[in-house]
Amino acid sequence: MNDVPKYALVDSLLSSARTRKRRYSVAEGAIDDYLEPKDGFAVYEVEFDDEDAAESYRPPAFVTREITFESAVSGISLAQRSTRN
Repeated sequence: MNDVPKYALVDSLLSSARTRKRRYSVAEGAIDDYLEPKDGFAVYEVEFDDEDAAESYRPPAFVTREITFESAVSGISLAQRSTRN
């Protein structure tokens, strides 16, 4: 199983769960603009080297709320929602 790329394994586990999005590199992160399941839904994503960097980070003015711990907008939740529509 170690020779199977991660994306192939995830793909096989999720079967038809998919999202469609466009990713734009901006500022210190990226914006994922979802086309499915909800057109117009966008997420600004930033990765940090450690917790201190994350805690001291101040997002750009266009960021309206923190969604890190909101399971309803996780990638898998959005993908599963897309297959039900």
